[in-house]
Amino acid sequence: GDECTRINNNMDSVESFILDENLTELQVCIHLLSTGNPVQIQNAISRFPSVFKDNGSQAFQKLSSSLHAALRTFEWEDNVALAEAYILIIRAKYVSGGDAEKWLMPMMITSLSDVKDPEIVDSWLDLLVVLLPVMDQTSLDTSVVKLALAKGEVDMSVKSRVVCCRMLGALSPHLTKGVVEAKFFAKAMDLCQDTDYEVRICMCRQLVAIARAVGAETTQRRLMPELHELLADEETA
Repeated sequence: GDECTRINNNMDSVESFILDENLTELQVCIHLLSTGNPVQIQNAISRFPSVFKDNGSQAFQKLSSSLHAALRTFEWEDNVALAEAYILIIRAKYVSGGDAEKWLMPMMITSLSDVKDPEIVDSWLDLLVVLLPVMDQTSLDTSVVKLALAKGEVDMSVKSRVVCCRMLGALSPHLTKGVVEAKFFAKAMDLCQDTDYEVRICMCRQLVAIARAVGAETTQRRLMPELHELLADEETA
């Protein structure tokens, strides 16, 4: 009995790797995602650029249910591979900026909500950097800034506050001086004085982008004093 069960399980496993040659690339992806097999999921993700090249933004909707079901089983390397695939798709302009924002921002918010795994966070922050230039300005001013600031609350973890710093630096080149000053310049200056040296170091690395965004006068008057303090901080040296 046990031997028969083992053979049947092996047959099921083999069958999951056998694909109908008449399936389109999109249909293959949907099938591979539904298997729950880690190798097949990686295979599916590797096909995403090709699928989006052929189907454009429609691929988001067609893959949506299968992908969301598979996401629950994703290992960290699957999350990284998915973010990297979307980076290729956006850079190749296989989808519109509006559609990329609509479908990817909810996934990004979820991925950045759990900052325990640095590889996942890094890959989705890399995707955010690519996504920001094609996003609607209103969305940048509201949803993305709001997400960044939520990560930087004083009661959040050190890793979360570091994510906030990186997001503020990434956002700065894509926002007006007025928005940067009104929405998060003061927060950035507060993070320069954070109790944890990792946060202070990360915020220091974003100051060039923020300085360019706010201009010379604000930089001289408000940012330079913070920079002098940071340079005197032995832990950031």
